[in-house]
Amino acid sequence: MTEVIILARLCTVECADGSIVKNARIFYDGENLIYRNADGEIIDGVKTHGAEIINRVSNLSLISYKERTQ
Repeated sequence: MTEVIILARLCTVECADGSIVKNARIFYDGENLIYRNADGEIIDGVKTHGAEIINRVSNLSLISYKERTQ
Protein backbone atom coordinates (compact mmCIF):
# COMPACT_ATOMS: atom_id res chain seq x y z
CA MET A 1 0.00 0.00 0.00
CA THR A 2 1.29 3.45 -0.91
CA GLU A 3 1.78 5.94 1.90
CA VAL A 4 -0.02 9.20 1.27
CA ILE A 5 1.21 12.33 3.05
CA ILE A 6 -0.48 15.69 3.41
CA LEU A 7 1.53 18.58 1.96
CA ALA A 8 -0.81 21.52 2.41
CA ARG A 9 -4.20 22.53 3.75
CA LEU A 10 -6.51 25.53 3.51
CA CYS A 11 -5.63 25.79 -0.16
CA THR A 12 -7.33 27.64 -2.96
CA VAL A 13 -7.07 25.32 -5.96
CA GLU A 14 -7.85 25.94 -9.62
CA CYS A 15 -9.39 22.90 -11.29
CA ALA A 16 -9.01 21.70 -14.88
CA ASP A 17 -12.50 23.03 -15.72
CA GLY A 18 -11.55 26.53 -14.50
CA SER A 19 -13.52 26.35 -11.26
CA ILE A 20 -11.95 27.43 -7.97
CA VAL A 21 -12.15 25.29 -4.83
CA LYS A 22 -11.39 26.82 -1.44
CA ASN A 23 -10.34 25.01 1.73
CA ALA A 24 -8.84 22.16 -0.27
CA ARG A 25 -5.99 19.92 0.86
CA ILE A 26 -3.07 18.58 -1.17
CA PHE A 27 -1.68 15.10 -0.63
CA TYR A 28 1.24 13.27 -2.25
CA ASP A 29 1.33 9.52 -2.90
CA GLY A 30 5.01 9.36 -3.85
CA GLU A 31 4.28 10.03 -7.50
CA ASN A 32 1.27 12.32 -7.92
CA LEU A 33 -0.40 15.21 -6.16
CA ILE A 34 -3.90 14.42 -4.94
CA TYR A 35 -6.27 17.33 -4.42
CA ARG A 36 -9.27 16.95 -2.10
CA ASN A 37 -12.05 19.39 -1.33
CA ALA A 38 -13.25 20.19 2.19
CA ASP A 39 -15.54 17.12 2.08
CA GLY A 40 -12.59 14.84 1.28
CA GLU A 41 -13.64 14.22 -2.32
CA ILE A 42 -10.92 14.09 -4.96
CA ILE A 43 -10.94 17.10 -7.30
CA ASP A 44 -9.14 17.65 -10.60
CA GLY A 45 -6.73 20.31 -9.34
CA VAL A 46 -4.13 21.84 -11.63
CA LYS A 47 -2.78 24.91 -9.81
CA THR A 48 -2.56 26.09 -6.23
CA HIS A 49 -3.29 29.77 -5.55
CA GLY A 50 -2.42 29.84 -1.87
CA ALA A 51 -1.93 27.30 0.86
CA GLU A 52 -0.91 26.65 4.40
CA ILE A 53 2.10 24.40 3.87
CA ILE A 54 2.47 21.50 6.30
CA ASN A 55 5.80 20.73 8.01
CA ARG A 56 8.49 21.68 5.49
CA VAL A 57 9.28 24.33 2.94
CA SER A 58 10.32 21.47 0.63
CA ASN A 59 6.61 20.61 0.37
CA LEU A 60 6.03 23.93 -1.39
CA SER A 61 8.83 23.15 -3.83
CA LEU A 62 7.35 19.72 -4.51
CA ILE A 63 3.88 21.16 -5.17
CA SER A 64 5.29 23.81 -7.51
CA TYR A 65 7.39 21.28 -9.41
CA LYS A 66 4.59 18.74 -9.82
CA GLU A 67 2.11 21.41 -11.00
CA ARG A 68 4.61 22.67 -13.59
CA THR A 69 5.34 19.20 -14.92
CA GLN A 70 1.83 17.71 -15.03
